[in-house]
Amino acid sequence: MRSRLVIGCAALLAAALVTGVAQAASGAQVPTFTLHRIQAAFGDAAYLPTRLPFGYAYNRWQRSNGHMLVVFKQKRGTDSFDFQVERLPKGTACDLGGAFHKTLQMDGNKVYYRGEAGEWIAWRCLTSLRTKTTYMLSTHSRGPLPDVALARVTASGKRFAR
Repeated sequence: MRSRLVIGCAALLAAALVTGVAQAASGAQVPTFTLHRIQAAFGDAAYLPTRLPFGYAYNRWQRSNGHMLVVFKQKRGTDSFDFQVERLPKGTACDLGGAFHKTLQMDGNKVYYRGEAGEWIAWRCLTSLRTKTTYMLSTHSRGPLPDVALARVTASGKRFAR
């Protein structure tokens, strides 16, 4: 009887965790008004993260050198990180010619990671089914976020184009 109770509690806990993860990863981590503005400005390239590290929230977005840049900031601190979306030039491999220190497998996605000059970058590539354009989604940080946190944000990138 006791083992059934333990197994039942474990199954209930696992179901609760799965539900919590699905709810946390349900949508763009920006306000609805901002999402509509990003969709209008970037069209097919409107990719946004569906997961953020604990304690971080949307701060602002902008167009930078023709690509999308969204800044997320710590709610109770000064750290921030950028989520960027840019077209991958034709003929360029997603690994950028081996310019990574390691790869991480996150949510079924291969994410590349490197750090240099105090900046940490995690990235992956996606091809739009509609336009066949390949985009590089990347997360940039100069702060204390570990590789796994940056890779999780990058891996959660999802297309929100209309």
